[in-house]
Amino acid sequence: MPLSNILHSYEYTLGVTGTLAESRGALYAVLFQPTLHFAKPWSPQEAGMWRGRRPQDGEAMSRGVRDLYAGAAAELARWAAARNLMLVDLTHTFERTPETIYSDSVHFTGERGYAMVFEEIERRELLARIAERYRAWERRAPLGPRPAIGDNGWR
Repeated sequence: MPLSNILHSYEYTLGVTGTLAESRGALYAVLFQPTLHFAKPWSPQEAGMWRGRRPQDGEAMSRGVRDLYAGAAAELARWAAARNLMLVDLTHTFERTPETIYSDSVHFTGERGYAMVFEEIERRELLARIAERYRAWERRAPLGPRPAIGDNGWR
């Protein structure tokens, strides 16, 4: 699938998400997630897993994914900048750890991968920014009964 098709799919989904979030005064973030094939030194277990899954074409496929991620990162950065959106690029989260993080090329093994992603989000102070936005929303929200959970007020 060409890079433009992949990016169009994300742009469409993010456009819908952004429109819905902004209509309700909500904050949303674009998180570009890491993968085993981009900016991560593989552990012996990860390398063995990938070679076992793709013995014929694993190296070429991994290079292709790495190239796609590099292109997508640049395109997403331009896309976000043109719309004045914050892009949180998490692709380099694992670039310094040779620990086993993945059970396959996209799924984390155990808690360590999720903990590292959370630490990166925290390091970038994204949670504090979301909390501040929520507090500002709470200050301007009308007093009175709140809608039930799951009731967004749309009929």
